[in-house]
Amino acid sequence: MLLPLLVIQGLAAYLLFKGVPRRKKYHPELWARGMVLCALCAGQYYAVYIGQMPAAFGVGVLALPVFLRLAQNTEIKRRRVEQQSVTTPTNKLETPFIIVRVNANTRAMNGEVRQGTFTGMHLEQLAADDLLDLLAELRKVDQRSASVLMTYLDHTQLDDWRARFRARFTKTKEQMAREEALQILGLKEGASDDDVKAAYRRLMSRLHPDAGGTDYLAAKVNMAKDLLLPS
Repeated sequence: MLLPLLVIQGLAAYLLFKGVPRRKKYHPELWARGMVLCALCAGQYYAVYIGQMPAAFGVGVLALPVFLRLAQNTEIKRRRVEQQSVTTPTNKLETPFIIVRVNANTRAMNGEVRQGTFTGMHLEQLAADDLLDLLAELRKVDQRSASVLMTYLDHTQLDDWRARFRARFTKTKEQMAREEALQILGLKEGASDDDVKAAYRRLMSRLHPDAGGTDYLAAKVNMAKDLLLPS
């Protein structure tokens, strides 16, 4: 008895989702179509529950032409996008780590990451903070790739992205000094005062001039301890 309903629901699902890309920018549309399908199924099963099988079947039959028209419109849009991507000339900024495409007519930009943390992701899918993280990563491994991404950011992001990048990744002198002090003592961020004292005693037992060390190394250890311990 339920087989006709299952067939109708299967056709409805096929028509609703046919041709819709599974990319992030289309997620709201996919969710909306999924809700429509759920509403159809719920209505049909409720009609069956109250003993109105003809009504359940009729609702599905009436909905199918609407879904068919929707699928046809989706297919038309998809073909237009494909045709535009084929006929519109594009310029490429390409490196081993990133590729950016520039529409020659509209100057619109898109691209994708080839290597690294965000491998395979499209630039337009990344949030602003993710793009800044990507830039920091590229600056460590390939300056040309970083320059290409900066061109993309200049074109697509707000004017203050450079200030946000500096605030996010540029270290102050105090931060650099603290990191150097921790490195000298062989400690990590979050080390307690007791950890600092223990590391200081351990190093001084080996680096003090009386123990065969040098004045320079002993002075560096003393400076690191003084910086990390509150006065």
